[in-house]
Amino acid sequence: AGRGRSIGFAVDAVVNGDYVEPPRSVVTIEFPGATDSADAWRKVAAWTLACAIAMYAFTRTPLGRIANAVRDNPERAEGIGCDPRRVRWLVMIAAGFFAGIAGGLSAILYEIVSAENLGAHASGGMLMAAFIGGAGYFHGPAIGAAVFTVMTTAVAAWTPAWPFYLGLLFVATVMHA
Repeated sequence: AGRGRSIGFAVDAVVNGDYVEPPRSVVTIEFPGATDSADAWRKVAAWTLACAIAMYAFTRTPLGRIANAVRDNPERAEGIGCDPRRVRWLVMIAAGFFAGIAGGLSAILYEIVSAENLGAHASGGMLMAAFIGGAGYFHGPAIGAAVFTVMTTAVAAWTPAWPFYLGLLFVATVMHA
């Protein structure tokens, strides 16, 4: 009952013009040391580079090597004594860590997080970029993201049919793989 009344009060306050905007500190997130957008770009670039180096180093660890073995042939990896479920669980934890950092960096850079960032369109775009660049290679998703960005900006400026050309590229990539 209390929840419905508070929503009704908020709607009534907006309709009658009695709405008071909350303080800016509640709405915005302030990041210490970020004085301008160039500074934010530098910090995001530094964190991105550090995370890319950490991810590459992770692929060279024993866990990273056995994760490749589990991906390629889980039965064979189990035959040499590793538990594929545990390896996948540990790799998922590492992936979640880096995904969390990426989300935080996106929030710093764009200063907004909306439902659009979490939707199927954004996730599908990321998967398409990974496939275009080559999901089996370390630098593949980054190359795919660059190609995807060029397709969605430069080609979109050239023709309104850019999704068609992006789809052709994706189909060609899948057919070639």
